[in-house]
Amino acid sequence: MAKKSVTSKRKHNAFFTEKRHSSKDFTPWIEEFAPLTIEDLAVHKKKISEVQSWIQNFFSPQQDKKISPILILTGPPGVGKTATVKAICKSLNAELFVWSNSHREKTWKPNYVEFINDKQNFVESENETLAFSRFMLHSSKYSLISSHKRVILVEEFPNAFLRNPNEFHLIMRKYSLNSKYPAIFIISDNTKGESEENRLFPKDLQTSLRIANISFNPVAPTMLMKILLRINNSSKLNSECMKLSKTQLESIASDSKGDIRNAINTMQFLSITQFSESKCDQKKDPTAKTEECALKRDSSLFLFHALGKILYCKRDPSLKSERDVLPATMKSFERDPLIENPEDVYQKTSISADGFNLFLQENYLSFIEDINIAASASLWFSEADVLSSYWNGQETLHEYSVSLASRGLMFNIVSCCSGRRWRSLHKPQFYENNKKRNHLINTLKHTFKGTSLSMRETQIDLVPFIPKLQSKSYNCAQVSLAKDIGEMNVKRLIRPISKTLDEKECFQLDGNDVIESQNDGKEFEEAITQISDEEIVIEEYDF
Repeated sequence: MAKKSVTSKRKHNAFFTEKRHSSKDFTPWIEEFAPLTIEDLAVHKKKISEVQSWIQNFFSPQQDKKISPILILTGPPGVGKTATVKAICKSLNAELFVWSNSHREKTWKPNYVEFINDKQNFVESENETLAFSRFMLHSSKYSLISSHKRVILVEEFPNAFLRNPNEFHLIMRKYSLNSKYPAIFIISDNTKGESEENRLFPKDLQTSLRIANISFNPVAPTMLMKILLRINNSSKLNSECMKLSKTQLESIASDSKGDIRNAINTMQFLSITQFSESKCDQKKDPTAKTEECALKRDSSLFLFHALGKILYCKRDPSLKSERDVLPATMKSFERDPLIENPEDVYQKTSISADGFNLFLQENYLSFIEDINIAASASLWFSEADVLSSYWNGQETLHEYSVSLASRGLMFNIVSCCSGRRWRSLHKPQFYENNKKRNHLINTLKHTFKGTSLSMRETQIDLVPFIPKLQSKSYNCAQVSLAKDIGEMNVKRLIRPISKTLDEKECFQLDGNDVIESQNDGKEFEEAITQISDEEIVIEEYDF
């Protein structure tokens, strides 16, 4: 009986803290050199000022009642969103409550408290939705530490909310009405499929609750280099770490693309690895292979050159044999042998077949001056797209699509490109346009969720006519959205300039980047469902 009361008491006290025990030898540098003050942050001062002003305005005695207690921080991973909140809370002497999905025991620092859903120590497991709701309720009303300031931080969301965001929306509405403390939600931009921001915080919810949104950018290379130099020259480094050269640090800063976490983790791994190799009596350069393996696979660097090998399509007449000579009637189809095999070039890249074809399609017109040759090359891209549309045996067919697009393009670029001027390569506009399209579709779903029309009918038949109907049956948000996406301003139609692909730039596909011809056939299934749902009328005849 006594044991049961102890466990129930343990379950009731779900908030708990522990002293921090860590080994210096195994402490990640991202924690060892975490910024303690605002001055230590590698974030732009404008973003720090925006977050700090929002928190200070909420705690101000002259607080505006229109200020929402909810703030969203968005941006790429590893750009200092969490570190900024922690440093600001410490400077304001504010208590920081952090929600965690982990079932492991966590540690805490001064002004840093974690709520743990520890199912191993509880007799009965608690639903994660109820646990999160109870966390938001308790942390917004009750205080363990005597402090007049408290900030709630959430950067991990229960999976149940991603499947059914309506429950999360209900919690946010209750929190917005009853909370005495601000809550900050951190959402990174590297999510696959539909983004967490669109599902958890749709535009209509942000508008109705007046939720503030601050977007972080990747860290500038100069600021990132200062952080790496400070760590490299720090006295906290133990004897088992080797200092890196300035060239190595510059390479790490360039490859991380503004991700502080990635840069520091790579630096720690490379430093420890070089120290281990330096202890071995091996007669080799300790930085040659280790640096190349530790920093990256270098696939993006080869992508730049791989596209050049296809687009410049250099040929060697000396490799021509008698078998390559065609009859006089087919002389127009005769070409000198290629120096590079397009299939081998593609196999050495890490990009998908669709992505490789998109890069070729974005850049091939800059290498062709004849409109007839451009038309012939475009036909091969169409043939490649047809192969990519089949899902049966897609792995093999996708490779064939690269062969069709590459060889068809190289066949039509007749002249040797060795004497041509250098041309910059650009990224496909498809990815940015597809992300905007998905974002607008999600916004339409939430804004017009009460309509009985299908999504396709809403886009084609309803939205373009709302600005012209002047009907009062639509709210301001619906009318504003319809004007933004339903009307086309011909005067402002300017072809956007594609972003340049740098030689050392990493290129990764997002989960949203799906080509229309390789979609899952939802439009076809929707059409079939619509046909099957139509009422079938059987007429009776009198004989």
